[in-house]
Amino acid sequence: MKLIAAVVAALLLVPTAAWADNESKSGWADDGSTSRRINIQGMITAVDFQRSVMRVQEENGRRWLVLVRADTEIVFENHNDNDDEGDFPTAGLDSLQAGDMVGIKGLRVGNRRILALTLLIESQQQGVGVFLPPQRVVRGVVVAISNRSFTLVLQDRTVTVVVQSTTQFIAHQRPATPWALAKYAVVLVRGEDLGDQILADAVEVEFPAGEGVVLTGTVGGLWFPGGMFLLADRQVWVSFTSSTFVIQGQSVVPLESVQPHASLIVYGVNRSAGTQAMVIVVR
Repeated sequence: MKLIAAVVAALLLVPTAAWADNESKSGWADDGSTSRRINIQGMITAVDFQRSVMRVQEENGRRWLVLVRADTEIVFENHNDNDDEGDFPTAGLDSLQAGDMVGIKGLRVGNRRILALTLLIESQQQGVGVFLPPQRVVRGVVVAISNRSFTLVLQDRTVTVVVQSTTQFIAHQRPATPWALAKYAVVLVRGEDLGDQILADAVEVEFPAGEGVVLTGTVGGLWFPGGMFLLADRQVWVSFTSSTFVIQGQSVVPLESVQPHASLIVYGVNRSAGTQAMVIVVR
């Protein structure tokens, strides 16, 4: 029965907006997790009526993304002892709002994702402002792109950025599509930070790697903290600053790890005195 439930859940969890041409791939079950029954209680922090999802935070701070289907049972618990009815009639997703305290019975279909079978609204607007999800802006380098997500290297960690149907993309200070992203682009991401994941509300391309200067070569000489000579087809002066990312694999490494004769790829912009490095990839 659990296997059947997992197959049914995977077939039904198709995103409303496509990140890639293959729309049959679900962003809800792309991590290989085995679906299993789960019960949680928490506060609704956001409701996305277009995607039929909501964000719920438990009292211990753990956050979940909850999918509400047309057949999900939603009932309101009646705390009025003078009322003969135990529950209010079944309601729809449009009856929910941020601040409602809710109990959820459903299937866990991925990392911090739940397919809701039953929602019991225990109280309404009891906890507004208590467990609001943090909205922050992070700056990092795109090192991998997949269906409806991409891997972002920050100065202190590596995270998966989840692209939602409502995520806005900006490039050259104008609205853009997800295709504006490219490997080794520097981006700013605003959204709900879950630690190892960020649910993106907006992604702004600060430096499009494909539109700048790309240099491949070996280090000929270093002058910390200002720059280095890169031996490509010719000797090029490459400068770097504290905002320059030095990437090896899918992690940030100290600038001091760049040693003479190291093989590098430099993504940057032309300056009068040489190339300003935005991203240095150590090979």
